[in-house]
Amino acid sequence: PEKSRVSRQLVLFSSSPILPYIIFVPSAHLVQLNLIIVNHCNLNCWGCNAGCPVAEESYTSITNITKDLERMRELTNGWIESLDISGGEPTLHPELLKVFEIMRNLFPVSRINLRTNGVSLLSQGDEFWNSVKKHRIDILATKYPTVDWAAVDATAAEHGTKIIYGSMGDELNKTSWRLTRDFSGSGNILNNFINCPTSIYNMDLKEGKIYCGDIHGTMTVAKHFGIDVELCEDDRLDIYKISSVQEIYDFVARPYPHCRYCAIDKRKSTGKYMLSNRELGEWVEE
Repeated sequence: PEKSRVSRQLVLFSSSPILPYIIFVPSAHLVQLNLIIVNHCNLNCWGCNAGCPVAEESYTSITNITKDLERMRELTNGWIESLDISGGEPTLHPELLKVFEIMRNLFPVSRINLRTNGVSLLSQGDEFWNSVKKHRIDILATKYPTVDWAAVDATAAEHGTKIIYGSMGDELNKTSWRLTRDFSGSGNILNNFINCPTSIYNMDLKEGKIYCGDIHGTMTVAKHFGIDVELCEDDRLDIYKISSVQEIYDFVARPYPHCRYCAIDKRKSTGKYMLSNRELGEWVEE
């Protein structure tokens, strides 16, 4: 019955002659792609969208990173407008500088961003900063209150680069949000998809598969608290089972069954930055 209900919602969307075009018309190239290289983080933020406070320590191998990026180059002819190195906290990856090199060699004209909380920037040596400059990496950061940002700015300037603060609608100074999930799976797929700010522009690549929206965070939280959440084949796209970039455009322009686990209308800010207590109430409305 549950699968039938989900199918009915997707069929209703697909059968509309207008809605798919009002909502998202696939672009002529990939605008943005997040490469997920770690699951965990060195901060402990309340309600973290990626579920990092309850995530297990995990790194994507440099072998798989290379393989996936080479495949994406084949599919896109090397043209992705913006590539984000993300996580978790990507600066925790032991081979981060190798990721810089591989990504820039494969995508020479793309904008490449390191999306970081900034906590470890002051502990990075000259090798890190020289690599950032050499491979033209933009450092994108949100201002967490635990970081000496004046010192970070000064260090970046000394190495001929700079920090870019706030992006994709993030606050300049970080506050905590409850990005509410509905683990009953009874959410309205179409409503959640239409109103989700990340359903198409938060395209994650990890271990050969593309995911959209908040799927990784939802699965991480569910796993930690022992909640049974279904991830089906229509929620992800295997980049080794497609033959053209058009299949990626088609995938991201449609809602996903996993959208039923969101409660987009109940998401709200706490108005301040808070630390996680690793309680389920940070992700659901109790």
